[in-house]
Amino acid sequence: MEAYTKLLKTTEATQSQIVLRSIFIADERFQALKQPDKYWTLQIKYVQARDAGIYECQVSTEPKVSARVHLHVVVPRTELVGDADRYVKAGSSVTIRCIVRGALEPPSFIIWYHGTKQLLAENRRGIQMKVVKGIPEADGEVHTTIGSLTIESMKKQDTGNYTCSPSNSPSVTVTVNVINGESSASAVTSSATPRTSFTDLLGLMILVIVGCNT
Repeated sequence: MEAYTKLLKTTEATQSQIVLRSIFIADERFQALKQPDKYWTLQIKYVQARDAGIYECQVSTEPKVSARVHLHVVVPRTELVGDADRYVKAGSSVTIRCIVRGALEPPSFIIWYHGTKQLLAENRRGIQMKVVKGIPEADGEVHTTIGSLTIESMKKQDTGNYTCSPSNSPSVTVTVNVINGESSASAVTSSATPRTSFTDLLGLMILVIVGCNT
């Protein structure tokens, strides 16, 4: 009697959420591939957070043989440093920073947009874009990447949405409002809300590290 292989996704609550027999697959993202050496491989395309869990391979021989693998899905996230709405005076400079956390590897690039237009340093003076990669997280398995955009001598036409778009993480957007005149100074003060600056953030991290080591 020929043996068949059954692949299952299980959780603590249920023993069979997804069942694959031979090459029959309900979800097209899942494929059970039989290798020339008689090994079976479960391939998952476009992995999603809900795919995390325990996968079990069962072989219908006597005695039955099975093996389990726990799949952990890492979901990167992108965060802004500071407020999502900024007010700056015309002629001043502004720096926008975004942080990519929870990625197994740093993004290969970070693109900045003003509205729908990609920002390129070579197309305008006074624009600087930097990326700092490989800042280790506490667990040591994932890394943090910080991207920054600095624009000098802001003008009224620079008002709008600025988007940080990493290659391996969701985009985040900040709205920058450029204001003119002395009367606008009060608007800057009243519209600004308390926030943690990038310098304060680094200082807090250092303080926590020192505190843990003492």
